[in-house]
Amino acid sequence: MRIPSVITAFTVVLAALFIFGGSPTLYSKEKIKKETTPVMEEGLNAEEGDVAESVGVPGEGAIADDTAVSGKSDEGSSLYYTIRGGGVIMIPIIILGFLSLTVIIERLIFYTKNGVWDSYGLVSHIEDLARRSGASYREDMEDYLRGEFQVYVNGLERGLGILAGIGNLAPIIGFLGTVVGLIDAFASIVAATTVTAKVVAGGIQIALVTTAGGLTVAAPTLVFYYLFTTLIQNRFSAADETIAGVCAHMPRMTDQIDRGKTASGRTTKTGAKAKSKR
Repeated sequence: MRIPSVITAFTVVLAALFIFGGSPTLYSKEKIKKETTPVMEEGLNAEEGDVAESVGVPGEGAIADDTAVSGKSDEGSSLYYTIRGGGVIMIPIIILGFLSLTVIIERLIFYTKNGVWDSYGLVSHIEDLARRSGASYREDMEDYLRGEFQVYVNGLERGLGILAGIGNLAPIIGFLGTVVGLIDAFASIVAATTVTAKVVAGGIQIALVTTAGGLTVAAPTLVFYYLFTTLIQNRFSAADETIAGVCAHMPRMTDQIDRGKTASGRTTKTGAKAKSKR
């Protein structure tokens, strides 16, 4: 699986979406402005100057503005507009989310194909390695089996470092979005002559959406990370027991050396006795 190419593709698509889509705050203001003007003109039936004046006065203009906004409330509450409300900070969070999902699916498929979920499959794998090793002594067999199993474990752990990194990085990016949103809200308050809820809504939306996005990506990522690591640790313990059981009946190399020394000693004594008889 070529993960870098996947990241590049998602980065290009998401960047194009946000660049050509524009800022979410500006987009919402332009949409409200376009929809409010016809409603105000038809309701008040006044001249252009009177309409412009009525926008700043709470009353009929405010009612018309609320009507225009409520007409699109369902559209604004959709997942797309919610994510878009997080601004540019949501781009790396979404990329991390897709990368995490890719690694999780790949690991699930790999573990299923290799029988990692079932401990009996691991035992059969070790026993098959022992039959093919051709080792005659316990030390040689243990070294061979542990070396082969370490290669097997390295394959099981592939990609888990990415999950750990995403689980730690996604909330930090979300909190960065919180800071950016609060800065935007305070900047809007300073620039506005009259402070209303709409003035700070854009910044607060960025803060909340990015925080929620970072936690949404991090939580399931860490759950699967700890699930996979616990699974590997359990299989590692089972492998140690299996290797010890396979090698238990095999002779030790040191025993053979001791036997060889004993046999050579007996031969030497026998030869000495034969010479003395002569």
